[in-house]
Amino acid sequence: MCGFLAQYNVDEPVDPGALDSLLALSRKRGPDDTQSLILNPRTWFGFNRLAIQDLSEAGRQPMTSRNGDVTVVFNGEVYNHLELRRQLGRVEWNGHSDTETIVECISAWGFGATVERLDGMFAIVCHVKSEDVLYGARDFAGIKPFFYGWDGSRFVVASQYNQVVRHPAYAGKNVDPAVLRLCLEQHFMPAPFGLHCDTAQLEPGQILEIRDGRLTKTRYWDLPGFVEPTVKDRRKAYECVAAELDRSVEAEMISDVPLGSFLSGGIDSALVLAIAVEALGAPRVRTVMMPSAYTADISWIDAREMAEGLGVRHDEIPIATMFKAFKTGLAPFFAGLAEDATEENIQARIRGTLLMALSNKTGAIVLTTGNNSEMATGYCTLYGDMAGGFAVIKDVAK
Repeated sequence: MCGFLAQYNVDEPVDPGALDSLLALSRKRGPDDTQSLILNPRTWFGFNRLAIQDLSEAGRQPMTSRNGDVTVVFNGEVYNHLELRRQLGRVEWNGHSDTETIVECISAWGFGATVERLDGMFAIVCHVKSEDVLYGARDFAGIKPFFYGWDGSRFVVASQYNQVVRHPAYAGKNVDPAVLRLCLEQHFMPAPFGLHCDTAQLEPGQILEIRDGRLTKTRYWDLPGFVEPTVKDRRKAYECVAAELDRSVEAEMISDVPLGSFLSGGIDSALVLAIAVEALGAPRVRTVMMPSAYTADISWIDAREMAEGLGVRHDEIPIATMFKAFKTGLAPFFAGLAEDATEENIQARIRGTLLMALSNKTGAIVLTTGNNSEMATGYCTLYGDMAGGFAVIKDVAK
């Protein structure tokens, strides 16, 4: 995930000690490395890193451009960064991270022109020393969080909202009753709102700029209008979608750590596995099946045969014992009640917990197997089909 924290003041100096303490709040987002940098007395950047691309020192953040003018903290992944490197031309690269690509592109093209070229999910904070300007940007879908506080002289931005509201400048701010009502109605806090006064979120598809003590926001992306389809033939349309899916998935699966897929024996997980193997190669992909008393024999057999046919490592972790422990613990509270979807959901959560443990321990990324139709209708569960770090077929209908 990664997590950043930054402060930019118009006049007064920052307090690095207070910021170091706040940065620790997002340590779980980036357990691989922590680093902070004082850019000038009024500007401080900090970052907790979960290393996915370029695991070396060359991938550390905050990162400064070769000419020393641009410094960035960036949470997310840019899928077309290798193409951007080719467009940029001759640069003596220190490593192969997308962060370095972003920094050097901003140095060459400017912040806005760079953001418009990015294909990915991201939240970026950037300081340009020659202009003494702070920039921020959020991906078009708002996948990556971008919380901030601004009181006209102090700007604090973070990947987590609690880092903003615990900052001394905002710790005493009152809750905004209108936003509280909205949160209770919507069950979450939508952008651009912040629950406390003087706090907010950058909206998806927006760029933020603080120049000469004034904060402005502009939109670099908006939902396109209806486009009349140019392909009428169903077979041709299918081939176009399949080709675009392959291109998109291959671009989004750039990683220097292994990838793991939950294999159930069904169509969705089999498709995810096949795409992963084609994009990355069998040695970098691992499958896991977690059978229970409800698992059909055909699912078990199909999962094994699929993994064997593609030449990937396949592990099986039976969850019957763990499931029985849950049922035993809940038996006094479920007395007289028939088994239903509750028991099935318990299994999903057991599997999600085990996937989390395997991912954390081995450093592998879990590939989610939920598709577009399931996401839209609520069929997926947070700890079941949606468990993972990347949804390969999230844009594909059932």
